[in-house]
Order: sequence, then structure tokens, then C-alpha cells
Amino acid sequence: MTLRAKLTLGSVVLTSLMVGLVAVVDFQNVVQQQFDTTLERASNLQAVATAYVTLSLNRPPRLPVPEALRDPDLRKFLLNITGTSGAILEVAVLDPQHMILADSDPNRIGVNSPPYPDFTPIVASANWFQKLQVLLRRHTQYYQLPESKLGSEQETLVSVRVVIEPALIRKDIGPDIQKTALVAVLSIIGAVFVTFLFSAVAFRPLGHIGRMLDLAAKGEFEDEEPASAKTASDELSVMASKVSLLGQRLRGAQSEVSDLRGNVDRLLQDLEDAVFIFDRDRN
Repeated sequence: MTLRAKLTLGSVVLTSLMVGLVAVVDFQNVVQQQFDTTLERASNLQAVATAYVTLSLNRPPRLPVPEALRDPDLRKFLLNITGTSGAILEVAVLDPQHMILADSDPNRIGVNSPPYPDFTPIVASANWFQKLQVLLRRHTQYYQLPESKLGSEQETLVSVRVVIEPALIRKDIGPDIQKTALVAVLSIIGAVFVTFLFSAVAFRPLGHIGRMLDLAAKGEFEDEEPASAKTASDELSVMASKVSLLGQRLRGAQSEVSDLRGNVDRLLQDLEDAVFIFDRDRN
């Protein structure tokens, strides 16, 4: 592998690593932001649902709790409240034995529903890798916020539960991940193009030096302007100028050697002629 190829490959790998690192950091921020947004939305939804349930229970005439929770307005409210709530799957009103008395899903009314794990520690304490495991878990796992309890200090009448399905967060993260991946791919392609363009320009003098040395090795020399007539802007240009000057000197030395060889040949020829004349005259 040539030096140019090694440097180009190294630059591409380094750029890819940097882009990948930025993409990972951006992905972490997106995941954390989505978890924070889901927790905030669920908390606000729970507060609104609790206020609406309190209003239904206190609405005159005062009715027994199960009958008061059959309020059509409450059922309509719970049915509509999760329609645009992202990862919030369910809002339920339960009695102390965890029996669902009212629910955003009418089919869940009358079902006994034990508590789910708390979602708050996942958002506040888990690292990004643990959050990713929650998102990619094969088996569906539901979470909830701490339930809002209604009643007196001595007796809890009902509690309001907000259920969260983290798998639904993936749908919210998907567009951001696609955008991040697209930016990363375009950045790598741009880096490869710029690297090849830069290497082509930067290594052009080095290729010229290589051709000059190849010609010198064959005893051939290309015509060059004197080194003093050129302005060297970098180390490779200076080196090219020196190689050019060396080629001119070698060409001059080669010419001198050729002239010397011609002179020696003529001298030898003259000596041979003189010896021949001497022998002829002597005989």
C-alpha cells in the first residue's frame, strides 16, 4: 500500500470514528430527551386525570364511588386523553384492591391489575445503555408513575395510575435516529471526497518527484526551469526544486563525461596513428 493510500485510509477512518462518536452522543441525547418528555407528559396527564376524577367523585349528588366513576364525561375524557400521548398506554382508576373502576380502555374495567415497576428511576438513574435495553426488550414491559391516591388519610378511596409502554418511545425516536444516521452517512461521504481531493492536490508534487527520479535512474532528464525561477510554497515543492537542480547537474556531468570520453577516444586514436607511422618509418 502506498503512502498516499495509507494516509487517505487513515484520514477516512479517523473521520468515520469522529462522526460515529458524534452520532452516538447525539443518539444518547435523543433517548434521554424522549424519556424526559415521556415522564413530564405522564406526570401532567396524571395530574389532569386526578383532578377530573376528583371532580366526578365530588359532583352532586354524592354517589358511591363505583357509580360516580361511571360518569359518561369521565369515560369520554379517559378515552380521549391517551389518544395523542405517545408512550402513555393507559390511564386507570383503581380501588384499593387494584380493581379497575374506570379506564381509558373500556375493556379493562373490572380487571384486577397489580402495580407495575416505577418509571421514574429509569428516567432519572439509568444510563443510556440501560434505557436502550428497556426500549429494545423483546417481551413487553409496562411501567407506571407512583399512583395518585384520593380519599382521606385513614382510607384510600381510589388511585389514579398512568401506565407507560417504553416500546412506543421507539416510534418517537425513529425519525431522529434516521436523521442522525443520514447526517452521519453524508458526513462520511463528504469527508472521503474532501480527503481524496486534498490528497490528490497535496501529493501531486510527490508524484512529480517520483517521475523525475525514475527518469534520472534511466539516465534521462526532463527540461526544467532553474530552481531559482520558481517559488517553493511547501516542503514538497522545495524537494522537487532540489531534485530538478540535481537532475540538471547530473545532465551536465553526463555531458562532461561524454566529452571526456570523446577526448580520450581521440587521444587513443592519435596514439595508435603515431605508433603506426613510427613502425612504418622504422621499417
